[in-house]
Amino acid sequence: MSYIQKPIDQLELRYRLESFVQLLTDSKSHFFFHKNGNELIRIEKVDIVYLEAEGNYVMLFTRYEKHMIRSSLKTLLQKIDSSTLMQIHRKWVISLDLVHSYNFKTKKADLGGLPFPVSRKFQSKLSKHLVNS
Repeated sequence: MSYIQKPIDQLELRYRLESFVQLLTDSKSHFFFHKNGNELIRIEKVDIVYLEAEGNYVMLFTRYEKHMIRSSLKTLLQKIDSSTLMQIHRKWVISLDLVHSYNFKTKKADLGGLPFPVSRKFQSKLSKHLVNS
């Protein structure tokens, strides 16, 4: 742990805050922090329902709220590092704990009434996981 001394240098402060956020988002934890404006918001990994990629942004939907995060889907998945999430399409990541069914004909995973398309690339990985769980 280090301290910030006066006078406060903007670059030093930014570096210390980013180090602090990195410490808080340790992959062994059950949560991570998301920066929203001037706030750090704690998001519990078990509350994540799905993620939707849209360009340079990801919409993260939890059981209680949604968050717009400026990040690529790949980068955010590495940050979250959760074994309960699986990418099923270039645009979609779902919580495996919430999958109610998977239809082989329509190639859609159902999360309690929310159907998500599963691309060819991810079909075998998803079906293997569902069969083995």
